[in-house]
Amino acid sequence: MNKPIIHMAPDAFLPQQPIKELIEGFLAESQVMVFVGFGGEGKTLFMINAGVCVAGNHLFMGTRKTTQGNVLFVDEESGLSQFNLRLQKVINGIDGDPNIPFFYTSLSLFNLTTRNDLNELEKIIIDLSIKFVIIDAFMDVTPGADRNNSKDVSPVMQGLRDIAERHKCAIVVIHHNNKRGGYTGNTAIKDAADSLITIKKQLNVLTIKSEKFRYGEPFEFSAKLIFELDKIILSNAQKITFGAAQEFVIKFLAENGNSSMSDIKVHANGCKPDAARLAVMDLCKSLYVKRTDNGGPGTTGFYDLADEGNKVAAERNFFNDPWKIADYAPCSL
Repeated sequence: MNKPIIHMAPDAFLPQQPIKELIEGFLAESQVMVFVGFGGEGKTLFMINAGVCVAGNHLFMGTRKTTQGNVLFVDEESGLSQFNLRLQKVINGIDGDPNIPFFYTSLSLFNLTTRNDLNELEKIIIDLSIKFVIIDAFMDVTPGADRNNSKDVSPVMQGLRDIAERHKCAIVVIHHNNKRGGYTGNTAIKDAADSLITIKKQLNVLTIKSEKFRYGEPFEFSAKLIFELDKIILSNAQKITFGAAQEFVIKFLAENGNSSMSDIKVHANGCKPDAARLAVMDLCKSLYVKRTDNGGPGTTGFYDLADEGNKVAAERNFFNDPWKIADYAPCSL
């Protein structure tokens, strides 16, 4: 045990540093979160994306503010080749800089039931000034432990909480559901955590729900995973209500395919040409439309529907080609 520091009541009335959120409404410093779901639910991809957004100071899911901080991902599941591929695609998905301070280990065989390995993890956090740690997964860093026994589980969780508090970093421990839908292991895992968050996937939509959340209001939200050739994109899954100009752009591109901005503006119907131009820009940001030319000064912009835009067009029967409707309608929003 560390030598206890004795405080007195007046200490609570001294100026206090506010708790800093790393991800708005989701993750704060000095917090240990347990992130629970079945295998294949998207836990790792979700947390890689969270780490990349914090390291690069990008909006998380395109909507939630982040506070920049160095990130450490302890991968004990994916393996280096698979993890590298996922990380590359996630960074591409937010058009991020590969040179962000996102650090990771892979299959290093951490055993956090031992004091030595907890100390090694803490040393890395100190040396690299880490503010956000992701551990994948709890069962892999507690080999040989009886996860149904608080005697084996509590020291690990207490050790992580101590590190998080002393170094003002957030630690997320990815954990697995059991066959009954609860989490594997003793209730000490939930009791010692500041938050326990569940993830469930249906098709490509993830539902994230707080079962315990010590530092804010309980929440439930949805995110959408979009897989492209060299990108993995995580976006807010809230369905957009399209305005007249956005509706026109989607319909025009569904009927005419790849089109220049000038063509879109000339044929604007039900909206002004400049409103159509702004709608194209908004739809690009929300991943319904994509730019198809190489861009650059003085070049004419060409645009077409992205996969999500094709799904909307199919849902609204904007395509003249019934085969295209069949291709996209089963996955429509």
